[in-house]
Amino acid sequence: MQKWLKPLRKNIAEQIQAIWDFTAGLKAAKIGIGQAPGTELLEIAKDTDVGAIVGRSFSGYNGVTSDAAYFGHIDSKAYPAVRQNANGFSYFGSGEATSIQAVGLTILSITQYDCTISAGKYLYSVFVSDTDSDTNDVLSTGITTKFGLVLIKETTGNKFCLFRIKGDNSAPVIIDGDAEFTVTKDTASSFNFYYESDQFKLQNKVGDNQALYVGLYCV
Repeated sequence: MQKWLKPLRKNIAEQIQAIWDFTAGLKAAKIGIGQAPGTELLEIAKDTDVGAIVGRSFSGYNGVTSDAAYFGHIDSKAYPAVRQNANGFSYFGSGEATSIQAVGLTILSITQYDCTISAGKYLYSVFVSDTDSDTNDVLSTGITTKFGLVLIKETTGNKFCLFRIKGDNSAPVIIDGDAEFTVTKDTASSFNFYYESDQFKLQNKVGDNQALYVGLYCV
């Protein structure tokens, strides 16, 4: 080998080793863009109102609601596919006139959601339960001045009742259901659905260990 090749060969080997060392170090490194490196492997302007674009998608902040996470198509930034606020409220398919809000959304159940179905019209749903209701227990539903239908199911004895509420705090009206349901408080041996103290309540006068579920569907 020519003498002049030896230092060149050594230099190339050192360069390769340096690249290898850099790559190995990068695998374990934490990277910060727009900020110092944080606790995650990659953080970009953590917890600030900024956005990012990859191809035709955007994520982060869309310039509308501060302190919210967005994801959607770049041409529909004002109406993203998904938005979640810091308080946990999540909005899906939130187009100009078609949006769904969800809180406590899981694969098996929806604990509560609001859904705007068209301009000026509003669909609202609430779901509450007491899976171990005892005699004289009262379930406060949180249902206030709404107009719609309330479905109550008692799964221990497989009983149900469908009520209509009028939005004026008057007594609910039974549409269909089992005889164990009434609209009068303190009726013995019954599940009593009535309005009191600014909300509708469900009273258990049947017995212990009752599983009660209340669903409201209204506009």
